[in-house]
Amino acid sequence: MSRTLVCLVATVLLGSCGTLGGGDEPPGDYGRPALVRGAATAGSYVGAGVGLIASIGLWPVTKGINLLADEPLGYSETEWISMPLTASTAFGHYLLGLPAEGLYFLFYGAWVDEPPPVDFDHVPGGERGLDRRH
Repeated sequence: MSRTLVCLVATVLLGSCGTLGGGDEPPGDYGRPALVRGAATAGSYVGAGVGLIASIGLWPVTKGINLLADEPLGYSETEWISMPLTASTAFGHYLLGLPAEGLYFLFYGAWVDEPPPVDFDHVPGGERGLDRRH
């Protein structure tokens, strides 16, 4: 019973952590435009399709490794079985995303200065903003 309660509390807490940062953009875009993110996402889907087929074909091998590994260093039970899927998804992501990133940097990113990061002194709404002490 206590294990269920701990899992429930952790799920509620972790589910609300994603909204702490605010913002409209998804995390992890690192300032990439939609064209670069789209190419990388398409590569991920293509790689996942290939990896799914490879996972089915390599299942006897990965299942055997999983049974022999005896979970060293905290490996989960599905880690070896899903390894072809995750590896080919990452490979597809970089196979299509890296050339798009290179073209973006070559034709735009190298020539345009990035805006400076917003620091703690930034006050939205103009020079005085909401600060009424002046």
